Amino acid sequence: MTALARPEPDPAPSATLADPAARAVAAGIDRELSEAARARVAGGMADNTSRAYARDWETFTTWCATTGRTPLPASAETLAEYVTHLAITPTRRGTLPAPSTIERALACVQSRQQEGRAPPNAEGGRLALRAYRKERAKSC
Repeated sequence: MTALARPEPDPAPSATLADPAARAVAAGIDRELSEAARARVAGGMADNTSRAYARDWETFTTWCATTGRTPLPASAETLAEYVTHLAITPTRRGTLPAPSTIERALACVQSRQQEGRAPPNAEGGRLALRAYRKERAKSC
């Protein structure tokens, strides 16, 4: 059995990356997608999910504008308030939304991150959703 030979590291990149501007450029490249990769990623989501995410994002950004909150980056407090809003707001059918619908809306917001930022902290939103699930279970 033969081992793959490791190429010798090029000393130039490490010297270049000591420069903060070079590090920023390198980090930016690590966060970019080519058009082909972007299309493949987009194609991996079901059409119905894509449409639902588009509606969820529109609803979230409208709610943010109405309440004076910032959609990106969404704070943990914003997500907890949004989940609470969804849990008490009837749907178009006049019923309260299913927990899975709120879960999808939360996942949609988390998937929309700004370049170079971590996804929003959804712990408060998830705890609010858990409380909503408990409330619904008691009422059944």
